[in-house]
Amino acid sequence: MMRALAILAALSISACGTLPDTVDNGDPRDEVAAIAAFALEDLRAAKTAAEAQDDAAAALCWGALADYVETVPAKVSGPTIGAATVYQRARHARRIIDRGPPERVHIACAAMLDDARSTLLRLSRLVRVAIPGL
Repeated sequence: MMRALAILAALSISACGTLPDTVDNGDPRDEVAAIAAFALEDLRAAKTAAEAQDDAAAALCWGALADYVETVPAKVSGPTIGAATVYQRARHARRIIDRGPPERVHIACAAMLDDARSTLLRLSRLVRVAIPGL
C-alpha cells in the first residue's frame, strides 16, 4: 500500500512544478482539478507507452491509476460557501489520500511494483559486491 501511495505522491509532486497558478479566484477546486487533469494525462501517456512496449504489467497499473485519479475531483467537489466548506473539502481530500487507493489499484500494480523491488534488490547486491563491507 505504501508503494502505491508513493507513486501517487510522486505524480502529485511532479504536477506542482508544471502547472500554472489556478487558484487566482480563490477556489481550491480549480487546483485539485488541474492536478488531477495533469496526472491523468501523464498516466494515460504512460499507459500508451507501456502498451507500445508490450509491458502488460505497467499498462495494467497505469490504467488502474488513471481510473482512480479520474474520480478524485468529483469526490471533493461542491459549492464553496465560506471558510467552513473550504476547510471541510480540504479535510475530505486529506482523508481520501490517507485512505489510499482502492484494492483494485493495489492488485493492478502488484506485478509492476514487485518487478521494481526485485530490480532494487539486484542493484543493492551489486553495490555490496562492488563496495566490500557495505
